[in-house]
Amino acid sequence: MGQCLYELKYGQHLPVIDRIVDLLINDSKFTKYIKKIDIILPVPPSNKHRRIQPVLLVSNKLAEQFKKEIQSDILSSTNKDEVKNVSNDEKYDKIKKSIRIDLHLNKNKNILIFDDVFDSGSTLNAITDALNEKRYNYIYVFTLTKTRMAD
Repeated sequence: MGQCLYELKYGQHLPVIDRIVDLLINDSKFTKYIKKIDIILPVPPSNKHRRIQPVLLVSNKLAEQFKKEIQSDILSSTNKDEVKNVSNDEKYDKIKKSIRIDLHLNKNKNILIFDDVFDSGSTLNAITDALNEKRYNYIYVFTLTKTRMAD
């Protein structure tokens, strides 16, 4: 999975999206997990200038494959600062302050926050906390990979 994501993100090799989805389809734990989900919310890209946005491409393909609702315009970020090489608390604060949620969904829906890489957990924690503050309580998270050594 890590190699596939790397090829997509940095090599801009689009055919690898099908391989990523195949890996997930053939993972019985993932297929059981995704059955619980009603709506997929892709995490906004940290690099808005990247021509290919892996999170959006893969989440769209997953939504199509598993017949899930996807809302790619619900989460947005006003953050323009680099959040690498800062403490986890500072990273969380920057992300939490910059995240915008335009959400008018049924509060009883199971929401999946979907991202490509799990590093420190700051992004997922900030988004989950922001959703909880708006009284969304059925929140799941999923990332394609995790870093070997977190920031």
